Amino acid sequence: MHKEATKEDILAIANLAMRCLRLNGKKRPTMKEVSAELESNFIEFREDVLELD
Repeated sequence: MHKEATKEDILAIANLAMRCLRLNGKKRPTMKEVSAELESNFIEFREDVLELD
């Protein structure tokens, strides 16, 4: 059984994508920041999935 993404999950990823598309490079997140944010969200999602098993 897999957990479906919540509205908050989708909005968090969409918000991150929008920040990555900023024209001013100084206002875009670094790849390190992007990686950390994705990893953080993925770990929370993975923990929820493991609890379902």
